[in-house]
Amino acid sequence: MKNIHIITIAIKPGGYLKWLEQSCKRNGTNLIILGMGSEWKGYITKCILVKEFLENLPEDDIVCIIDAYDVLMIQHVEILKDKFIKHTENTDYKLICTPDNISNVISKWFYGTEEDLLINAGTYIGFSGFIKDMYKKMIDLYNLNNVFSDDQFLLNKFYKNHKNEILIDTNKKFFYCEWTKNIVHIKKKTNNYIFLNRPSNY
Repeated sequence: MKNIHIITIAIKPGGYLKWLEQSCKRNGTNLIILGMGSEWKGYITKCILVKEFLENLPEDDIVCIIDAYDVLMIQHVEILKDKFIKHTENTDYKLICTPDNISNVISKWFYGTEEDLLINAGTYIGFSGFIKDMYKKMIDLYNLNNVFSDDQFLLNKFYKNHKNEILIDTNKKFFYCEWTKNIVHIKKKTNNYIFLNRPSNY
């Protein structure tokens, strides 16, 4: 039986964090918070903290990484685990990510990609060994050219070379990313997701 870990990075309390912790407990798991009280040196801090934590995990453990301040857990952790196993077994997929609601114009200008979809670096789930290797490569890329410390930039660069191993959750089976502040509007759309991500709505 694979273990599953729900991880977030937060250097201080704020936003939805205490409600995120409560929602995780209510849904059968404890939220692992990395970095509390440490110095934030840009998004590379997130990459380093997660990579260090994953060094001690079995490579086939399931790891879900979510933003600290604008995400809530909606369904039970066993539903999340079963759904992840179902979507990855007998496939090459090792990571499932949220698509980001960003225009192609911005993606071409900032991220240097021609892709129709970008990955949202705030919410994703995958196997520990794959994510650890992903973060190592993201850190190496940052060290080569630290003009961009944004984890979104680094993650999407990684995606370009690993498309066959990364599933983008366009059907919102795992993550629902919505900029609106109208919770009723969101609930009317879908109730099948595990995490609700409301960027910057804290």
